Amino acid sequence: MTDAHHKPRFRPGLWLTVFSVLLFAALIALGFWQLQRLAWKEALIADLQARQSADALIGLPDTAALTPALEFRRISVTGRFATQPEFRFPGRSHQGVQGLHIALPFLLPDGRAIIVNRGWVPQSQALPDDRTFSLPTDTIRIEGIVRRDGWTGSSQFRPDNDAAGNNWFYYDTRAMAANVKEAPLVQGFYLVAVRSSGSERDLPIPVGVEVALTNNHLVYAITWFTLALGLVVIYFLRGIRPKEPDDAKDNGKS
Repeated sequence: MTDAHHKPRFRPGLWLTVFSVLLFAALIALGFWQLQRLAWKEALIADLQARQSADALIGLPDTAALTPALEFRRISVTGRFATQPEFRFPGRSHQGVQGLHIALPFLLPDGRAIIVNRGWVPQSQALPDDRTFSLPTDTIRIEGIVRRDGWTGSSQFRPDNDAAGNNWFYYDTRAMAANVKEAPLVQGFYLVAVRSSGSERDLPIPVGVEVALTNNHLVYAITWFTLALGLVVIYFLRGIRPKEPDDAKDNGKS
């Protein structure tokens, strides 16, 4: 009977209860928000993958029709590569070998030009004179993936392109246009070559495009829900208090 009188009681207090309820509601809301973001990201990835696997469009659409909805679409175009200028993107590797990506303006029959990432070459063949065999001058058909230009990472980590030294770290077609003299350059978009017709050439090696969007929203949702559960546990542990001796004596007298 004495043990029963000394059993702890649940008295969390008003302010602890108010704080816990508000924080619990916020954590649950954040968890469901991340689930909504998860559904959005999965739908976006599925859409981009569907664009990439769809049949190639024939010909580059008019400039006015070049919208973000075309990104990751396959496009087949006919034209010829300009021999100059060749834009170099250093610090790229292929199967563990250091090298660079090279890009050239591709001259279209309608008088426009679009930048095409032709692929990867080793550092030993960085200069055009080192690989004259890989410089097509005839009319060919190429197939490429549409990409939007610009830096895709955090702005605080964005390096500066070195246009004077021809070292580019991200595509900036507006800046590149100043060096393209043969035709007006399509701005805002470029192509990543995946296949070309003509004689077989080992270089450049097409780099391909993968839809690799970060999708950690499920982990984030689980984190918020786990924190909410932890808050409930802490709330009940903090709210349990031992029975005061005076209360036990009063109960014994009664």
